[in-house]
Amino acid sequence: MSPFKSSGGRSLGKLLEGYKTSTLGQGFGSGGGSSSSSASGGTIANGIDDAGYRYFTFIEPGSLIVTGSATFDIFCVGGGGGGGATPPGNGSGGAGGGGIALLQNQDLTSGGYNVEVGTGGPGGSWPGSPGTNGVDSSFGTPGNQYYVLAKGGGGGETQSTGANAGGSGGGGVTIPSPSATQPAQNSHNGSIQNFGNAGASGGGYGSGGWGGGGGAGGAGNPGPGSSGGPGGNGQPFPQFSAPVIAPFLPVPSQPAFISAVGPTGLYGGGGGAGAWSGPATTGGPGGGGAGGNGAGGSSSVPATPGINYTGGGAGGHGPSNASGLAGGTGLVVVRMKLY
Repeated sequence: MSPFKSSGGRSLGKLLEGYKTSTLGQGFGSGGGSSSSSASGGTIANGIDDAGYRYFTFIEPGSLIVTGSATFDIFCVGGGGGGGATPPGNGSGGAGGGGIALLQNQDLTSGGYNVEVGTGGPGGSWPGSPGTNGVDSSFGTPGNQYYVLAKGGGGGETQSTGANAGGSGGGGVTIPSPSATQPAQNSHNGSIQNFGNAGASGGGYGSGGWGGGGGAGGAGNPGPGSSGGPGGNGQPFPQFSAPVIAPFLPVPSQPAFISAVGPTGLYGGGGGAGAWSGPATTGGPGGGGAGGNGAGGSSSVPATPGINYTGGGAGGHGPSNASGLAGGTGLVVVRMKLY
């Protein structure tokens, strides 16, 4: 079903004025022990509640507005990195998936809480640049206990450019492989769980072996010889599974999202690496794009981008693709505990 603006959200015009969002809706429920507690923001789907929670899902920047006090879980997924581009006769690195951060059972009081949603990074270009890192997603204000940051995924390597570190690292040829930076991003609050892993290295430029991008649930895989390595696995979050979250998303994006995230709630898969002449490689479960491959110096199986709203990294191209593919957009979900 399509997301919509609730009549309750429209009636809050003056209260919400100045908070940047174009998909603002409203859901109400008691919380924090007070029957007058409420929250609004993000997109809603028929005021959906699930398993004792009310969900507020952000697919673009906005604000969560809390009245009274309530207890929330805050789930941030950074944008996936962009995949590598390729000259004739080589492959490219898969991109890292967006880093993921989760803060559970956080008590929030009245006020507006800023939400940033990271877009996927553009693909690299040949000659010249690796894939661009995905954009960070975040909730709240830096320095506060409730501030949650998810780094964008690292871009995959284009020949001789190196790959990028990020929420999960991009893949490439260079050794050591790019590391994940996500686990270090939320040291201000030990209750925040961080997810991100390193990208992989390949066999070398001469052999055409390239590494897959890291995923939120596992590192990227190396690509020996002329093969590309698969992307790292995404991390499961059953409380944010596809059946719960998909109704909040634009209808055209729902089928791909449902297939990638599934009933276990997989997010942040790494992109598969592009291969010179080996088989095409798989993206990491959780939205990672597949790597392309080639034969005779040209691409025969195309790479695919990261899946939007999963933070999946883009797959790396096979030979002769001067422009890489983009990573998948991230997501922020805030769910309020109903009492």
